[in-house]
Amino acid sequence: MDLGRERLPLRTKLAYGIGEMGEVVFNGMFNGFIVIFYNQAIGLSNSLIGTAIMLAMIGDAVSDPLVGMISDRWRSRWGRRHPFLFMAPIPLATSLFFIFNPPAALTGGISGEPNSLWLFIWLTCWTISGRLFVTLYTIPHHALGGELTKDPNERSRLFSLNAIIGYVSGALFALTVWGFFFAGESTLADGSIVPKHLDVSAYPPVILTACGIVLGNPSRRQPFSQSGSSNRSFTKPMIMSSETKPPSSMITFAFFPSSVPAFTAARSMSPVLI
Repeated sequence: MDLGRERLPLRTKLAYGIGEMGEVVFNGMFNGFIVIFYNQAIGLSNSLIGTAIMLAMIGDAVSDPLVGMISDRWRSRWGRRHPFLFMAPIPLATSLFFIFNPPAALTGGISGEPNSLWLFIWLTCWTISGRLFVTLYTIPHHALGGELTKDPNERSRLFSLNAIIGYVSGALFALTVWGFFFAGESTLADGSIVPKHLDVSAYPPVILTACGIVLGNPSRRQPFSQSGSSNRSFTKPMIMSSETKPPSSMITFAFFPSSVPAFTAARSMSPVLI
């Protein structure tokens, strides 16, 4: 049988694409609400929020290629990708929970002023942790897609379905959050009425739902590649063709430029609400 022209079953493509949902939900919560929650709901300055994100992105620049190279060289009975897919969801959900649940002693409680320094440290540590475990899942997951088939056309169909599922699930999650969880207004302890997304007490149900999606992400049902747990040295020539697998360490080097905009973002935020 010509493996290079084998069509992947639809269930394999769907199982792989649904694996994108955990990353999409985490990024949707973080990118969509981190500034609203910490700046407008709690009162931390945008300059400190931008600095925390910048430090996390710098960590990404280190962890992305490192996780890629470790995954490429990993050997186990479950292959070289699945161990990372198994271990990432629980710490990822934990990091997401604590990002949006700082202790009352740091936020100032109902009427107190937030402790900006320790709140910044809290946000930085858990953001770095969250980004690390996103990397621990995303890099092997994307590399696995390149190993499921040698046919470049079938790879394109696989990643197209993966992208569609990711975009649709992200849109549905955002619609649910804004249309259900954050719909309407809240009355604060001081009697003021604010939109629900500015009420800290409105966030726990959203976070628990997001954590449930991350934990329920079907990482254990991700398909195994045709290559099994085969491995190649990172130092060998990596020639991209329809007959070779793209090592995940190659994928990660494309992410280095993503850390650059973080510096610009932090600098642009620094004059605002310091």
